Amino acid sequence: MKKTSIRRVIVVVLLLIVGFLVSLGLSHRLVLYTASTGKPVRPTTTHIAMPESRTMTETLKRIAFCESSGSHYNADGTVKRGKMNKGDLGLYQINIYYHGETAEKMGLNLFLEEDNEKYALYLYKTQGTKPWKASEWCWSKD
Repeated sequence: MKKTSIRRVIVVVLLLIVGFLVSLGLSHRLVLYTASTGKPVRPTTTHIAMPESRTMTETLKRIAFCESSGSHYNADGTVKRGKMNKGDLGLYQINIYYHGETAEKMGLNLFLEEDNEKYALYLYKTQGTKPWKASEWCWSKD
């Protein structure tokens, strides 16, 4: 077999595996890392199969903007951490010390943007805006 034929077979197999994982709903567990730095690659497209995060309330969108300027990642590709409390992570600045264990039991990794969004939605549904009381001055503005 030629090298190009082997490469095509490898690409097809990889696409089949990714398609299978997406069909099982496991696509949020796929994280790509750069070979040079070992840091996660910042996604450039909208996540797949996240209907709830796409229909987030305006309040959650405002909270995300106020907590992290609407971005899960820093410019260097690392996950944003809180300025006052380094335990606050990502888009919604969810505190890993208070919520990490519960998130883990739910099968979520707060370092992943998609899981951070899912947990924020869970918090909002169970506690309302209480977890983001400290930034209410920002997100409650009209």
